[in-house]
Amino acid sequence: MWCAEAKEGVFLKVGGHQGTLWQLEIWDRQGRSLASGSFRLRGFAKAKIVPEEVVSWQNGVLHLKDGTVLVQEAPAAP
Repeated sequence: MWCAEAKEGVFLKVGGHQGTLWQLEIWDRQGRSLASGSFRLRGFAKAKIVPEEVVSWQNGVLHLKDGTVLVQEAPAAP
């Protein structure tokens, strides 16, 4: 989905989620991958993420209008 509300705009693919752990893929407007994988929701619980909620992508964190953020999880240690 295109998130035009986000500063400089981003493309976002939202996969499934389990509790506060969401699967996301994020690209810039040129189609370059910014991040992919598991993101931890910090803030208000969400049943879904819609483009109008996305405010910005900054320093590896997806910011939503209500102050909620999605932070990429570190890969699990082997």
